[in-house]
Amino acid sequence: MVIIDSNKCLYYYTCMAITNPRVWRRNQMEAALWRYAVTLRHWGGDPDHLAGRVPQVFRSRIKKMLNMDRDASLTPWKDLDDKWAFYDQPGAGTGSEERFSNVHVFMMSLALDLLDIGLKQSEVIFFLKHTRPALQAAYDQIHRRTGCIAPVSGSSRQRRLARHYTASEPIRLGSDTAQMADFTAWLVIRREENEKAYPGFRRKVGKVDIPLFMKPKLFFGLEAVKEEIFLHLSGYPHAMVIEIADRALTLEQYLAYTPAIGRGRSANK
Repeated sequence: MVIIDSNKCLYYYTCMAITNPRVWRRNQMEAALWRYAVTLRHWGGDPDHLAGRVPQVFRSRIKKMLNMDRDASLTPWKDLDDKWAFYDQPGAGTGSEERFSNVHVFMMSLALDLLDIGLKQSEVIFFLKHTRPALQAAYDQIHRRTGCIAPVSGSSRQRRLARHYTASEPIRLGSDTAQMADFTAWLVIRREENEKAYPGFRRKVGKVDIPLFMKPKLFFGLEAVKEEIFLHLSGYPHAMVIEIADRALTLEQYLAYTPAIGRGRSANK
């Protein structure tokens, strides 16, 4: 897998890193990600009372991703030893004693979405390892937008006028005559089969059959995504589009809902 790096392949502003020094245990990360997964369709609500009990299969999925990030030998590529998707360096702890930042949890949320889209586990790890700096910059930029509201979980299903929110982008919805506030942020990711997209690519990688990913682009507001898709329709008629502002602003709140649980105690008790 190769990440194409060019001036056209990344759309985000240079910004200072925004960091929260607080770190979280694995059970808190699992609980926050599960709560987000089961409440998003209900605009942050939990009418089915599912958020409080994390299935073991969900925990196992996260564990597999963490193991593949720590151990480069679990993927078929050789240049991953100094790159991390969910860590900043080799983990100081194991299991429940590991610590994760808000950015690490955000990255894991993206990993779970990419798995749901249909990418292989090894492809997800490789992609996130190579794009971690760009994705962290996108996360920071979302948090720099003063007054921004989580577009789903923090919206209370209310529409807001764009002119009242400088942190939003304008959008017209249905029969609305006024422009409404759009707080969304979108990653546009393109994946190509190397023979089709770049005929000379196989000569560079020898016999290794690997997919080709373009570097992700970040856009604020759905109108910008529509323009991106339309302008590049001739060369790229397909793309993966993932909304990331809601999780970037919501997961850190969900992390605080769950008490830390150390080794030897069940997170479901």
